[in-house]
Amino acid sequence: MITYEKFFKAHRFKCSCGIEHILPITEIIVGNGAIKNLEDINYRLKLSKKGIVVTDNLIYRKLGSQILDIFKKGKCNIKFSVFSSKTIIALEKALVKILNDLDVDTEFLVAVGSGTINDLVRFISFKINKPYISIPTAPSMDGYTANVSLLINNGFKSFIELFDPIAIYADTKILKNVPDVFIAAG
Repeated sequence: MITYEKFFKAHRFKCSCGIEHILPITEIIVGNGAIKNLEDINYRLKLSKKGIVVTDNLIYRKLGSQILDIFKKGKCNIKFSVFSSKTIIALEKALVKILNDLDVDTEFLVAVGSGTINDLVRFISFKINKPYISIPTAPSMDGYTANVSLLINNGFKSFIELFDPIAIYADTKILKNVPDVFIAAG
């Protein structure tokens, strides 16, 4: 049974500062079973049926088949881009790996991970002008809704302003089962 609460929808509002603010994320869903919302993203988010999921080997082993099954139910054609290294660094090499794994007709990206995975996918998403979805896997990371990525360029860390994910599905069943070290990291 899915028990989640949709507490956010994209909207505009006139602020007391006098500016109209735009919150562009289409939806944020937090709760047990939230990733099951991937099944009908082509209908709810008006996305095509061709995407790529970017993650690391540990998360792929734990969640890969579940995520694939959810997308299959929604008749989405999904490909995985999996980092085999324990440590992923937001360098050009990582960006090239994702770009090499992309098909020409990929229409959306999904980041399944925390900081670095989301930074890399956000950057690629911006550069190819395709939307991305974030699936958080650690509650300690605070940048899931960010519109910037921290990347290392020529040996220096740089924040690059990009755009927000189209949706975030924070599954509490996933978040509560991460090792304590990842919870304490934040």
